[in-house]
Amino acid sequence: DLGKLVQEVLAGLKIRFAERKLNLAVKVQPGLSQIDVDPKLIAQVYQNLLTNAIKYTADGGRIRVKIEKVEAEVISEISDDGYGIPAGEQHRVFDKFYRGSNIMKLETDGTGVGMYLARSIVESSRGRIWFKSKEGKGTTFWFSLPVAGTPAKEGEVSLS
Repeated sequence: DLGKLVQEVLAGLKIRFAERKLNLAVKVQPGLSQIDVDPKLIAQVYQNLLTNAIKYTADGGRIRVKIEKVEAEVISEISDDGYGIPAGEQHRVFDKFYRGSNIMKLETDGTGVGMYLARSIVESSRGRIWFKSKEGKGTTFWFSLPVAGTPAKEGEVSLS
């Protein structure tokens, strides 16, 4: 239940939202069916996307979460009206250790592995992840997961 899963992640971030006086809007499509994915891994994707939205949105800003079924996929959307990603650096967002040049001066906390891990998890779950950003206006990330779920993998699984 992705709606329940994202609510659990948001509950863990409640204090951070309050500290920054961020406005949160959550919309989950009613009657959304459950899908067979690893809840710990998908919770980590939500955690990474939401933590970035919090860190890279000015106090009093707005963050939105939307989850809906579109054809054979469930699409999660996390958007903010934050600092955005410089156009010339957007091709590096999913690179390991990448952090935006406009952010490193404002927010010193971070390693630059969150988006790399999010992409690895989503793709290993047979989904896809993408974004749109405009510097000074904000960023929206989407990730999809197949409604059919993720087939179980035999043996060891690596996210590398």
